[in-house]
Amino acid sequence: MTGKAHMFMWDESTAKRGSQKVGSCLVKYINSLDDEIKHAIAYTDRCAGQTSNVNIIMFWMYMFEGTNIETVHHKFLEPGHTFNECDQDFGLIEKRKHNEMHVYVPDHWIDVVRRANK
Repeated sequence: MTGKAHMFMWDESTAKRGSQKVGSCLVKYINSLDDEIKHAIAYTDRCAGQTSNVNIIMFWMYMFEGTNIETVHHKFLEPGHTFNECDQDFGLIEKRKHNEMHVYVPDHWIDVVRRANK
């Protein structure tokens, strides 16, 4: 664990927020990992449109065929108990947003995220 967050951003005029886009972000992230990493743990909520559907199952199958990942523990958070470490990162982004004067276009959000660090 590096304590480092990785954010993938796009505006919804470019793409929506469905499972195919989530899978694309995961492919990009996993392909950036060291080849010696063989095991992964994924924590997701129960959002059927993004993380609990056949597209994500197919994504994991693709990862097993195309990377050195051998095992994945995909853990689904229980509704109502979904606080995760990354939620702190989103809290930092929200806090930083309140310090910004002008957040009008997607590029402004990218700047807010870059400046929201511990």
